[in-house]
Amino acid sequence: MARNTNTRRKVILETLRAEGFCSVTALAKHLDVSEVTVRTDLTALEEQGEVTRIHGGAVLAPVQPRSKRFDEQSRLNEDKKRRIARYAAELVDDYDSIILDASTTVYHMADYLRDHQGLTVFTNGIEAAFRLASNPSTKVILTGGLLRLETASLGAPLGIGSLSGIHANKAFVSCTGWSLDLDLMD
Repeated sequence: MARNTNTRRKVILETLRAEGFCSVTALAKHLDVSEVTVRTDLTALEEQGEVTRIHGGAVLAPVQPRSKRFDEQSRLNEDKKRRIARYAAELVDDYDSIILDASTTVYHMADYLRDHQGLTVFTNGIEAAFRLASNPSTKVILTGGLLRLETASLGAPLGIGSLSGIHANKAFVSCTGWSLDLDLMD
């Protein structure tokens, strides 16, 4: 079933939409082409922003409704945030349950958590959730709440209530201040 390049790539995208993940081997068999051909197609689709390559295959690239403010914040002191993020990620063990806020430092931390296995992540950070979801062994649970485009996060009382009863090994949060009762404030 040899197909031209465009048709093959359309079939790959249709398969990913239906399955969520496809391995190089399965795609090669389905398309009756070599694994090298599939890898070439996946590389091209990744360069177009259509897929994200992961070990052994690919997933659809997440649509990232990133706001200008979030982009600007993520680049502010980026080197320092990445150093903090790398150190924080080293504190996480495979199969941990963790809580992550929607900060731009945690957004960078997600890059260092991608190779961890079996994580369960509770977060209100949409950008970090997309990055972490690229690992099929990671369970990402969004806390819910009102969508705040400017911070690419979910919040308000609904989101806070969704964390009650959650037990996590570790939490990584930042704050913009403290209340008089020494509660974290965002």
